Amino acid sequence: MLPTWRRDSVRGIIFIAGATIAVLQSSAYAFETLKCSGTEPFWDAQLAATQVTFDLSGGERKIIYPAPVYRSAAGVPLDFVMSVRAKRGKSVLTAFVVNETRMTLLDTTGKTPAKDTAYMAYCSDNMSERGYPYSIHLMIDGNVYTGCCSTSLLPPVGSD
Repeated sequence: MLPTWRRDSVRGIIFIAGATIAVLQSSAYAFETLKCSGTEPFWDAQLAATQVTFDLSGGERKIIYPAPVYRSAAGVPLDFVMSVRAKRGKSVLTAFVVNETRMTLLDTTGKTPAKDTAYMAYCSDNMSERGYPYSIHLMIDGNVYTGCCSTSLLPPVGSD
């Protein structure tokens, strides 16, 4: 049996490790709020630390999902590729968000461009002449929606 001071140390380490895992898997893991939208049908979504709001066709169907869980894809940071999962009653939202500007693009010969900004990837909403830094693919109760997102630090580029 371990002395009391060792047991307390081990308990403290286990608590800190558990708390760290909880924070990393928590919906409150720090990232900037994403404002997303798509067309055909028109929809808007806002992904925040504490909730996800989905609005289909200007209020036809609005759902607020509390306590979403955000996770990064294996081996990449949360701001590159992340999954989102949230539930409200029987309604389930699953989404994948990709930071298009962090993608590595090649020219038509399969080589990397000489200039880093020569082939910047952006998501297009097909309605405006703007490029968005993030793409999003949502599935809500079996319906699939795809669109683009931006943040205040990574706003859309181009003209409206």
